Amino acid sequence: MNRLLMMILAVLCLFSCREESTSEMTDTIPIGLDTNYQQLVYGQVLTTSGDPISNVLVTVKDQNYITDDYGRFKFDEVYAGNKGTQISATKEGFLYGGYRLYAGETGNSHVEIVLMDAKDLGDIPALLGGTINVTDKSSVTFPSDAFTLNGVAYSGNVNVLGNWIDPTADDMLRVIPGDLMGVDIESQRVVLTSFGMIGIELRTDSGEELQIADGKMVELIYEVPDAILGDAPATIPLWSFDEQNGLWIEEESATLVGNQYVGLVSHFTWWNTDIPNSIVEFCITIINEETGQPMANQEIKINNLSGYGCAWGITNERGIICGVLPENSQFEVIVLLSDSNCPEGNPVYNIGPYTIDDAIVNEVITVNYGNDVISNFISGTITDCITGNPVTDATVLFDAANISVVSYTDDNGYYNQEIITCSNISTLEITAVDFVSQVTGEATLNNLSGGTYVADIALCDDFVDAEWLLNTASGFVIVTDVVCKVKPFETIITSSTGAADLLGFDCTTVGTCDARYVGTFGTISDLEVEISDFGNVGQAVRGSFSGINEQGETVWGSFNAERVE
Repeated sequence: MNRLLMMILAVLCLFSCREESTSEMTDTIPIGLDTNYQQLVYGQVLTTSGDPISNVLVTVKDQNYITDDYGRFKFDEVYAGNKGTQISATKEGFLYGGYRLYAGETGNSHVEIVLMDAKDLGDIPALLGGTINVTDKSSVTFPSDAFTLNGVAYSGNVNVLGNWIDPTADDMLRVIPGDLMGVDIESQRVVLTSFGMIGIELRTDSGEELQIADGKMVELIYEVPDAILGDAPATIPLWSFDEQNGLWIEEESATLVGNQYVGLVSHFTWWNTDIPNSIVEFCITIINEETGQPMANQEIKINNLSGYGCAWGITNERGIICGVLPENSQFEVIVLLSDSNCPEGNPVYNIGPYTIDDAIVNEVITVNYGNDVISNFISGTITDCITGNPVTDATVLFDAANISVVSYTDDNGYYNQEIITCSNISTLEITAVDFVSQVTGEATLNNLSGGTYVADIALCDDFVDAEWLLNTASGFVIVTDVVCKVKPFETIITSSTGAADLLGFDCTTVGTCDARYVGTFGTISDLEVEISDFGNVGQAVRGSFSGINEQGETVWGSFNAERVE
């Protein structure tokens, strides 16, 4: 019986694999794109409870972004197609996470990445090894003398961090580290049916990353939930997650013992127990029957009626969502209402089955809400309160009881969002945030009972939360209490608390100029700085910089400082 195992559209790749053994295999992985479309990619990084996570390193190919206080990120130019492009997200305290973007046309893609906590599972002595429980029925067992640190045998304490993903959970495909696209031992693309995943990180007491020594094998035991135990095969492939390419790689196998899968692995990342299925590529367009317009930024869920499992994603600005499905299955497409408490439930539409002989499947679903819901069409323009110019890089967040929706402005600073509920909205709070300057503005709408509403918002820079973020490939540091001192021939960014980092540059207006850096990451004399805002005294000076220090390490960063001279 085929199962659904996939991740749908809406969005990011390049973050180095933690293990050489995985990255060495990628030379034969067929990841070339048959189709290739330019995308503007924006979104948020969230916890499993839906809270935004700041200071997350989000990476796609050779581009990097550090999320702001709202967990937001944005890439102006990402290429994706029917084979998918991986977006990576990493932060200390969380396991590696990501999202895989599929695209059927040039456009904008809205993404959410959910990071799972790197739970402290316990510690063991490296020389003796031992067993660590991941759940009540899942565990990892290490042999003695099984660890290395930077290629050298390690004999100290081993801290084991990790988590388990329940394959029957409703949010399973929101929390996995990409999607369920895999490459089997014959180098063929497949879509997987998961029976559970375990992610593990190994650290010294000081936080350094440990590896498994050559020739050593570690036992993984997976809990198989009762609901799918009857479908579990006697043996099943074990797939490791290739973080560089965003694909599951078939490496080992596991055996069913009672209600657990038992297998051996030689390195650590995310490991997945899966059955492979043939792939069908698809795109779905969602149209509102009442207006005839595409439903942009609409959350969609897909259930596999021929088995178990689900998928979810967010439509682009043309109401389109793309991805991969297993062949020979029927599916129900659920259009999730903005209001999570609607008693009548969500509109549901059936599609499929499809075969691998089909071309890319293109479905159009026209949504009829009937008389049980209320459609609120909210639009407006976001402008700078000083210049009056439109803000083209703004996030618009809508918040009310049981409702949380995100939209973005276009090239004219305009936004347009449909919010669908099953009752009147007494108070809707709207917050707009400029991606570049981080300046915010707010508006409130009351007593929304269906129809069209306009909420224009002007963003004003009151300058708050000075910060200097410094990055290297090995990590980043944050310097607060940052000030900007303007001198006749030089502008200095430094910390009022006497921090050791200092950045000097020649420009005293918006633009690009030469700069110099000395501090935590060495000395850089050949540096370029890009100033995005240069305010008057008491206002903000913001920008970014990048250069190579004397050790050959790339240092890049951004600053948000108050001008004091």
